[in-house]
Amino acid sequence: MPIVLDGTFTVTGPPDIEGTVPIDTLRLEGQGQGWIGSTRLEVQKALIPGFWVLGGVGSGYVNSGLQNVTVLGTQFSFEGVLPGSSGWALMPTLGAIAESNFLGPTLAMEVRWTDVMRSDRSLKAWSIRVGWSGY
Repeated sequence: MPIVLDGTFTVTGPPDIEGTVPIDTLRLEGQGQGWIGSTRLEVQKALIPGFWVLGGVGSGYVNSGLQNVTVLGTQFSFEGVLPGSSGWALMPTLGAIAESNFLGPTLAMEVRWTDVMRSDRSLKAWSIRVGWSGY
């Protein structure tokens, strides 16, 4: 899971004795390789032949891949503290699966929603999967 951090900050200070206002532009760039490790328990229920609903809950660890940063400008500096960028999360999921053997092998399409819920923010993801069994 690639992470990109990009920002520009313009900092001004109080005027000096000559009335000149110091201005400095700080550029913040960073990249990281994050990951999510999780486990969850899911249940599926067939509502009608060929149509299933599913739901589950689990937990996981989210590592953003970003570290705290320090940027030095010509007149000012910036210390970027990224609190809570990594930690444990609750991960509920909901979905539906439709199956059809109209053209021979069973073809299935799954639509799934997953939420990575942290105490201060969450990341929501949708996925669509299509596949078939070979028998």
